Amino acid sequence: MNKMRYFLIIIVILTSCNNKTNEKNFRKTEISIEEQMSDTNKTDSFHFTKDNILELKTDADSNYKENNYYKAIKLFNQLIRLDSTKGEYYFKRGYSYSMMLNGEDAIKDYLKSAAMGYRVSTSYQNIGANYSTINDSLAVYYLNESLKYDPDNKVAMRVRSECMERLNKSK
Repeated sequence: MNKMRYFLIIIVILTSCNNKTNEKNFRKTEISIEEQMSDTNKTDSFHFTKDNILELKTDADSNYKENNYYKAIKLFNQLIRLDSTKGEYYFKRGYSYSMMLNGEDAIKDYLKSAAMGYRVSTSYQNIGANYSTINDSLAVYYLNESLKYDPDNKVAMRVRSECMERLNKSK
């Protein structure tokens, strides 16, 4: 029960950035990166111009902001297929996976985002938040990484403190 309460707190934290919760977006799903790649094969037969890519990015961002995470994931898959060097795409797809309760793929995307230098502290913070529901030790590790890049990250400090408290109780 305690873990569930902490999980809900993490969800509230992650959605506090002007995101309004929508119950249908929190349903558990088995969307994986591999499954979604099949959707991007449709792009092979279409020649993309800068305008098409900008339109695709605008559509992806719009769905992301409107909590249409399933559609956002599909669109970010296409963008990544076209340009896999943009950490922003991985970050936003990772966040979308998190909101769809697919922590495994979210973590993979946040790791890529951080490796590309995009919102490094927040990427590590979100990895820590995802791990905080299943493995406090790993959560603390990534939250510490977040704090290396932003020592004033209050969310990372709070979640790390909660994880440390649970770890100390379990000893």
